[in-house]
Amino acid sequence: MNEFIKLSPKRNAEITILLSIFNGAAYLREQLNSIVEQTYKDWILLVRDDGSEDNSVSIIYDYQAMYPDRIIIVPTTTRLGASLSFGSLLEVVDSPYVMLCDQDDVWMRDKIDVTLEAMKTAECEYPSQPILVHSDLIVTDSKLQPINRSFWNFQNINQNAARMNQFLIQNHVTGCTMMLNRKLVAASVPIPQEAMMHDWWIALTCAAFGKIVVVNKATMMYRQHDKNVVGAKSYAWGSYWKRLDKIKESETANLSIIRQAEAFKRRHLDALSQPNYDALNAFCQLLQTSRFTRVSRLLRFRILKHGFVRNVFFILMMLVFQKSRHQRSASGSEI
Repeated sequence: MNEFIKLSPKRNAEITILLSIFNGAAYLREQLNSIVEQTYKDWILLVRDDGSEDNSVSIIYDYQAMYPDRIIIVPTTTRLGASLSFGSLLEVVDSPYVMLCDQDDVWMRDKIDVTLEAMKTAECEYPSQPILVHSDLIVTDSKLQPINRSFWNFQNINQNAARMNQFLIQNHVTGCTMMLNRKLVAASVPIPQEAMMHDWWIALTCAAFGKIVVVNKATMMYRQHDKNVVGAKSYAWGSYWKRLDKIKESETANLSIIRQAEAFKRRHLDALSQPNYDALNAFCQLLQTSRFTRVSRLLRFRILKHGFVRNVFFILMMLVFQKSRHQRSASGSEI
């Protein structure tokens, strides 16, 4: 999957920041400025363009000219999509710590310092473990006017989720707040095609084999606009009832989540603890069972989302899911 050879950074740095860009010119300068203005300085920025048709690449080259020892531009030839683009970048870094960066947000000046302090504290406590550190975000509109001071509250996220079963059907970690240590990078790559998103795959990996650490403050402004790949969605009954008109789309999304779990099982079959294997295996085979058994397994292994509304909607989707419409998935669930 990787399209380029191992890079030789212009200088060693304790932290490599990864940035994948695609038509991000409108907000890219603000994001780059917020990185350059960090209180912590021992970083390099590794940038991959994923086929932009605006002037994103020109902006990146302008900044590289100003900061030639800090910004490395990866030569690319292929449109991969956000998940695999970040995955490609992860495969070529060798710094002790890695951070992920979106193209349209703004970091607080102490974001790196705060996150790195939490990482090093965790490494002292768990010296041999893969570790992921993440934080809250301030949700803003396109002009950086606050919508909600806490993304976790806005979207009813369980920021303290740390068990693998909690990450099988919901990602509780926002990629642009992540810091990974070397052990987690090694455990996570390559990011597979089946991954819902790179950050979800990384969080799932860390929940299964490492430690997830929470910084209980916002470290960045999470800009919402009409071109967000994922974005923030308010947690409310209304938003879920609207999805009842799109049952096939919801079924497709749930099928993709199960395919991600199948890929995770193939990758880590021999390394999983018995409780994690049992939960993962039950989830992978979920759609091969009766409707009652599906719900029973979800409850038995506590494979649940965070929030009553989400769980009502998810269980409803499991009850109405028709195996006949998705036979291809059922045939691929066994290993």
